[in-house]
Amino acid sequence: MSDTKRRTNNKTSPDSWVHSPDAVNESVKKFVRDNEKPADYFYRDTKGKATIGIGLMIPDAEAAKNLPLYVYEGRDRPIRPAKDEEKAEAYRRVMAAPIGQVYTEYDPLSGKGLSNLRLKTPDMEFLQEQRLREGVRYLHKTFPDLPTYPAPARAALQDMEYQIGPTKFKETTWEKLFPAVRDRDWQRAAKESRRNIHNGDVGANERNRRNIETRKLFEEADRIERARKKRKPNS
Repeated sequence: MSDTKRRTNNKTSPDSWVHSPDAVNESVKKFVRDNEKPADYFYRDTKGKATIGIGLMIPDAEAAKNLPLYVYEGRDRPIRPAKDEEKAEAYRRVMAAPIGQVYTEYDPLSGKGLSNLRLKTPDMEFLQEQRLREGVRYLHKTFPDLPTYPAPARAALQDMEYQIGPTKFKETTWEKLFPAVRDRDWQRAAKESRRNIHNGDVGANERNRRNIETRKLFEEADRIERARKKRKPNS
């Protein structure tokens, strides 16, 4: 969906899990948010897709109409809720803008004729929560043993599903990763979790960092799993 922003030094390691299919761990929310670049306006990601909020991809103008966008004066003053046609027009304008720019270049105040429609921060957080819940439900169906996986493995899977999306994060496109996860072979999962990066792309360095962090999560899951097996009494 989108390339990434630099993480703060406050790294997050998800350390708990609720078994409910639509439960969203607060630590995972922070981990995903730290790996995206929150923006309250539309921008085009490195693949040219319209994105807003915390890495939320918007497929078309009709979908844009469902967003709780506001017409703003400046950066911090919402005037009124945007009308459906204003939302669709904001979408069309950003999709007409050049691809391959840093996301801040799409800020409506950059003077490039983009509509000054924005999301309020609570709405950005709500949309992220909603998207993560959808992802958790998808992962539960895909990996029935998900609640028993070590927390770092679950965090890695959630982050990948959030960024890639369920239409592409599936076994036919990740034919080596998915069997490794089902086998609980976390070292193999670490190796097969790499997302493709094209040299010269905007944000390529950040996406490479995200790959490294995902690999480290699976490697940590492997250490946890091995420690569990050592503590397990002999039958």
